[in-house]
Amino acid sequence: MEKLEKPFLLISKPKGITSRKFLNEIIKITSIKKMGYAGTLDPMATGLLFVAIGKATRLLRFADVSLKEYFIKVDFGVETGTDDITGNVINKSEKKVTLSELQNVIPSFKGKIKQMPPVFSAKKFKGREMYKYARAGKVDMPLGPTDVEIYEIEIKGFIDNSAILRIACSSGTYMRSLARDLGRSLGTYGTLSVITRTKIGKFTVKDATTIYRIANGDFSKGFYGISEAIALPIIVVKDSAKLINGVDIEVNGTDIEVKHF
Repeated sequence: MEKLEKPFLLISKPKGITSRKFLNEIIKITSIKKMGYAGTLDPMATGLLFVAIGKATRLLRFADVSLKEYFIKVDFGVETGTDDITGNVINKSEKKVTLSELQNVIPSFKGKIKQMPPVFSAKKFKGREMYKYARAGKVDMPLGPTDVEIYEIEIKGFIDNSAILRIACSSGTYMRSLARDLGRSLGTYGTLSVITRTKIGKFTVKDATTIYRIANGDFSKGFYGISEAIALPIIVVKDSAKLINGVDIEVNGTDIEVKHF
């Protein structure tokens, strides 16, 4: 079947479900027992999820999915325990942010920066996800900031003390942390209220399928072969007998040809 011949899947996750539960729904529909994904999306997030099927899960670490693009909405003047609107409000501010103030601080978030992950996150401490510590009331874990990179940050809209932003960034960049830190840099609070992932590596939303199409037996979109998803060199051995007989061959020698996907 086509879905097995092309072992990578780009699919749009709906709001209100964890990435793992969403993957389990796909497994249930397709009866494919083994799947894995790169890049967790929070339950409130929508957008692209990159999935590997069967033995291709071994290749996930080679997939070029480091570049991520998001569209987010940040509400200023509110702080929650989760840094997004799903958490309880713990602080409020009457300060009204202006567009010019936002424009002035945006450049300081572009490039390589240090970012403190949210307390409620999938980042691990001593082998356990941070959100599990947080749910148990342990919120003061000695977890330091991580190095991330924001390639582009663009203001797409600003109204009623809220900003719509387009973010292009490296893997591991938390949009909730960005919302929180933007608020702090403006002398107020910031909370993530909307998030959608629109790009993973070279793939965009137009390349993705939906769970509804798959449920209806439509596998014509969103499935990709190894050569389309993985950027690794292929070594073509011209004298395979040497390799079979255990003879060492030089990768840069004249008896092989290196190709790239």
